Amino acid sequence: AVVLPALLVFWLTYRNAAALASKSEGASLRVANKHFALSVFDRLMMARVVLERGDSLEANNFRGAPFFSDVRDLSTAQLQPLIRLGSMTNGGLVILGQDGEPPRVALVRITKRPLGTTFRVGTIDSNFLWGDSDGPILGGQVCVLSGDVQLMCVGSNPTIADERLVHDKWELFIAPEFGSTSWRFQAKRPKQLYFGEYAGLIAPVGLGMLLLALLLSSIEIRRILVPLEDLVGRLKRVGGGGAALSVEDRDEFGTLDHAFTEMESRISDQILMLRTLREIDQLILLREPLIKVVDVVLRHIQSISASSALAMSLRTSTGSQAVRHFVRLHIGDDTTSRQGADPMADRGASLATPSPVWQCSNAIGPGFSEVELAGVAFLTIGAEEGPFIRVAIGQQESASALLDRMSLSSESVAELAERVAVAASAEAHETRLIFQARHDLLTSLPNRLAVLEALPSYIKHADAFSQSFATLFIDLDRFKAINDGVGHQLADVVLVEVSRRIRAAVGPEPLVARLGGDEFLIVVPKAGDAKGAFAVDQSVRQALISPIVVGDQQFKVDFSAGIAIYPDDGSDPESLMHNADLAMYRAKRGGGARTAAFESEMNSSATKYAQMEKDLRSAIHNSELFLHYQPRVDSRTGSIVGAEALARWEHPRLGAIMPDEFIALAEECGLISEIGALAIDQACGQLAQWKQSDLILPRLAVNVSS
Repeated sequence: AVVLPALLVFWLTYRNAAALASKSEGASLRVANKHFALSVFDRLMMARVVLERGDSLEANNFRGAPFFSDVRDLSTAQLQPLIRLGSMTNGGLVILGQDGEPPRVALVRITKRPLGTTFRVGTIDSNFLWGDSDGPILGGQVCVLSGDVQLMCVGSNPTIADERLVHDKWELFIAPEFGSTSWRFQAKRPKQLYFGEYAGLIAPVGLGMLLLALLLSSIEIRRILVPLEDLVGRLKRVGGGGAALSVEDRDEFGTLDHAFTEMESRISDQILMLRTLREIDQLILLREPLIKVVDVVLRHIQSISASSALAMSLRTSTGSQAVRHFVRLHIGDDTTSRQGADPMADRGASLATPSPVWQCSNAIGPGFSEVELAGVAFLTIGAEEGPFIRVAIGQQESASALLDRMSLSSESVAELAERVAVAASAEAHETRLIFQARHDLLTSLPNRLAVLEALPSYIKHADAFSQSFATLFIDLDRFKAINDGVGHQLADVVLVEVSRRIRAAVGPEPLVARLGGDEFLIVVPKAGDAKGAFAVDQSVRQALISPIVVGDQQFKVDFSAGIAIYPDDGSDPESLMHNADLAMYRAKRGGGARTAAFESEMNSSATKYAQMEKDLRSAIHNSELFLHYQPRVDSRTGSIVGAEALARWEHPRLGAIMPDEFIALAEECGLISEIGALAIDQACGQLAQWKQSDLILPRLAVNVSS
C-alpha cells in the first residue's frame, strides 16, 4: 500500500522532469543553432560590403584581410572551371573547388573593365566566416550544407549512438541577397543522461526493502531532485540569473521554466544589441550622415524604454557645431527624428562632465516642448577631455519610475555612445578632407576646384533673374622677384596678408579664391557690367597701397587684372575664367599695375600667341634657330678683332621672325634658357670649325639671359 504509491509518484516525477529537461535541451540547441546561422549571414553581409567598397581598386591593391583570404579578377573562362556550386551570371555567392577538394565560399562581383567584363572573386576567409574552431555548440557539432555539398563542420563530432543525440536543423534562406541555394545548418550534441541511470534501481530496491518503503521513497525522490536542482542552477548561470526565488516559485519545474525564460530573454536582448551595433557599423562604413547613426541608437533605446521622447546631445571641444542635439519624438502615430534644440533646460550643465549612472531631472528644455513630460532621465558618457554624449529619455511618469522599470544599463548606452563618437569623428575627418580639397592650405581661401563648383550656381541664379555678374582675375606683378629674393617662407607671409586684404576689401558677398601661386579670382555677383567690376578692382588696389611689413622688411605689392562679364564674355565657368585670364595678360603686357576688360579680339590674339609658342618650342627642338655673326673691326687697323653671335629664326610658314618678337615670347613662356643653351652650343661648334680652318677669331660674344 505504501510502496506502490511511492513508486507511482517516483515514476511520474521522473517522466515529467526528463521530458521537461529534454524539451529545454532541444530548445537550447535550436537557439544556439539559429544564432550561429544568423551570425554567419551577418558575416556574409559584412564581406559583401567590403568587396563592394573595393570596386575602384585593382585586385592586387585590394586589402581584404581579415574578411578574405584571396581576391582575384578572373575572366569567364578562368572562373567557370572553379565553380562547384552556384552561377556567375549575376554575381553573388558561389562555392569553389572541384571534387576531392575542400569547398570554399566566395563572393563574385561583375565589373566592367576597358578590356571586357571581369569577375572579382573574393574567397571568404574560413576563420572569419565560421568563427571559433571549437564551435558554437558546447560538446557538439554544426555542419553547414548547400544542396548536397558539405561546406564546413564546426565543433567536435560526438562518437555515440544516434539515439543518444539531440538534433536540430535550421534553414538559412540566402537567395534574395546572394542568389544562391539555401544553406542547412544541422546541429547535434549528446543528450544529458538525466535520471536514466537510476531507473534500474527502483524495482529491486522496492522489492528488497518493503519494510523500509518510506525511507526508500524519500531517498529516491532526493536522488531525482538533486540533479534537477543542479540543472536549474546551470540554466540560471547561463541566463545570468541569481535572484532569490519567491515562495510561489519554489517548485523546481516552475523554477526551471523561469530560468530558461530569463535566459532566452537575455539572449534575445543581446542579439538585438548585436544587430543594432552591426547596423551602426554599416552606416559608418558607408559614410552615412551622423543623424542616421544617432537615429538607429535612439530607435534601439526607444524599443527598450517605450518612451515617447528621446534625445542624444553631442558636445565636441571645437568647431562651429560644438554642441548638437538630436531629438526623436513619438506623437500619436507619427515618429520624427531631427536635429533640434536642447531637450534639457540646464544651460549645458549635464553636458559639462560625464556621469556614469542614470540621473533624474525636471529641467525639460525646448527640444521636448512638443510632448507633455513629467521628468527626464539622462546619462552623460565621455572622457574628461571630451567629446561628451548625453542620452536623455523623457516620460509622462516620473523619471525615477522610468528608471525602476527600464532594463537599459549604462554599460549598453556607453557601448552605443562609443559608436556615435566614432561616427562623429569620421564625419569630422571627412569634413576636414572636403574642406582641404576645396580650399587653399596657405590662405584658407577657396581654390580652383571650389570656384568651378560654385560658378554654375552663380550662372543659374543670374539666368533665373536675367542678371549679370563679373569675374575679376588678379595676378600679382613681379611677385617672383619677392619669392626669389626673400625665400618662400617670407613670400608665403606676404601672400597670406594679400589674401586677407583682398577679402576685407571686397566685403562678405563676393567669392574670393586663390587659384595658385600669385593668382586670385573674385566673383562679384552684383556687378552687372565692367563698371561695377572696376569699382571692386579699385577697392582692392586701395587696400594694397600701404606696404606689407614682414619683420624688418617692407614689400610694395601691385597687380594686373582682367575682367570678364557673364553672359557677354562667357557662358560657362571655363570660358569666363579663360577670358578673364586673357584680359589680365593684356593688362600685364601693357606694363602691369592696370586692369583690362575682356574684348573678343583677345581670343584671336591668344590663339596666335599659343600657336607661336608651340612653333617656338618646335623650332628649339628641331634646331630651326641659327646664329648670324656680326664682326667687330678695329677702326685703326681694319682687322677683325671679334664677333657677336645673333640668334635668328626662319619660320617655315611665316618666314623670318624678328628677334625682338620671339625673344620676348621666349622670356614670357620660360624658353629663354633653352635658347641661350642652343646659342652657346652652336657658337662653340662654329668657333671650333673656324679654328680647324686656321681662321683665328680672338673673341666671340654670345648674349644669354640671366
